[in-house]
Amino acid sequence: MPAAVEKPKTVYVTDFESDPAVSNNSGTFAGSSGNRGSLTSNGAAVDAQHIVKAMSENLVKDFAKAGYIAKTLRKSDLRPDDGFLILGVFTQVDPQNRLRRAVIAPGQNAAPIELYVSVDDLTGFTQYLYRTVEPEDDGDKPGAVIELNPEADAEKFPIDPNASEKAVKQTAQRITNDFIKRINTEEKHEPLNRYAKP
Repeated sequence: MPAAVEKPKTVYVTDFESDPAVSNNSGTFAGSSGNRGSLTSNGAAVDAQHIVKAMSENLVKDFAKAGYIAKTLRKSDLRPDDGFLILGVFTQVDPQNRLRRAVIAPGQNAAPIELYVSVDDLTGFTQYLYRTVEPEDDGDKPGAVIELNPEADAEKFPIDPNASEKAVKQTAQRITNDFIKRINTEEKHEPLNRYAKP
């Protein structure tokens, strides 16, 4: 009797989180060149919506090429009970050395952006990636102050706030490669998550 063929693992990719840029009365980004930008191959800047969608699409393609069943998981979708969930948040460090959700606005002299990404084994107890912190003196500055969950064991990936299509693809490929190694290592040894579901 032939051995059963193992079904490929499913990887669910979420749209990574960021904060919307502040707009002025003309509808353009405050502090930007006024050009929203578009995802192009010639290095033009991309706005938050473009970069988030492009990152998700490239991750799904890369995991599929690696032999996984790769799907996008929207906020409105029910969370599956099996497979792996990829979560991420774009961040920037403010002058007070606090971590904020990044405001991605093309053409501005923005602080460097770092992408924190985690993977959850959905058969176990899933961890939240971060929580929002609300300091009393924060005022109206855009970009919520956040605190990463150390239990999520997120990995950090730098990305240019004026990222080109090529840069987005390269970052997505680095994320895919790193997390495939991590998933494979954990599958051979202990569960990816520290705690089992109750």
